Amino acid sequence: MTTRAKLGRTNYRERFERLAEQARQMGYRVVFASPRLMHDYVGMNPKAARIMGYPMPANEIRIEEGMGWKDSYETLRHELREMGLMRGGMKYYPAHVIALRYENEG
Repeated sequence: MTTRAKLGRTNYRERFERLAEQARQMGYRVVFASPRLMHDYVGMNPKAARIMGYPMPANEIRIEEGMGWKDSYETLRHELREMGLMRGGMKYYPAHVIALRYENEG
């Protein structure tokens, strides 16, 4: 039997879980949320939510439930990058655009 790892396929669930653990170590809780709570976004971090006026706990990163692992991983990666840039003083929109550029790069 050949495993996916041997075939060179990416295990996005494992990648997501590693990234979620990094977020937990930074003090954030990663949760899957219903689309109703997501305000037409697939991911939301507390810094962006505050700027947009969406109520959200300051220690929570939301990922829309029901997406596949690859999209969930890329979304969490985007939210963490965006938050990091904003924490460094960048405004939301430029941080969002930069985070978008890095999506799907691994």
